[in-house]
Amino acid sequence: MTYQKFGLDRHRPPGVWVETTLAESVAGIPHRLRYVKSWLKAVKRAERQGLYYGLELISEPSNAHDENAIQVVGLVERKWPFMAPVIGSYHIGYVPAFTAADLQADIVSKGLRLGGELYSIYVEVTGHIDVKFVALAPPGHDYTERVAKRG
Repeated sequence: MTYQKFGLDRHRPPGVWVETTLAESVAGIPHRLRYVKSWLKAVKRAERQGLYYGLELISEPSNAHDENAIQVVGLVERKWPFMAPVIGSYHIGYVPAFTAADLQADIVSKGLRLGGELYSIYVEVTGHIDVKFVALAPPGHDYTERVAKRG
């Protein structure tokens, strides 16, 4: 086996969502490797324990490099004895720039929220990490509808 695949439970955030992108790879993982590795370790633990894990997409209009930037944040539920569950968060990268610009124009600029769904995690023996996600939006903004509106 040349890679390990995990994070198979595709947890969605609460609410009603439609898929507004195809599956895409998180951009910038090599620049945030420490956080990505911490999140991956937490995902493996959560998966074994049957706890929630997933992704959140957060618009970052103050980003100095790209005003359309959208953070990809990994979420993981943790439980400790005698304490309420806690959700840990890890900034693991960004939505690719072209897709982020489309999402900003079609969804965020209208005051609508984005959601994120973890699609897959692959870790190759070479150390390369590929995290794929699907961006989610409120009903009426699924991928085919957005593409059709552009003509």
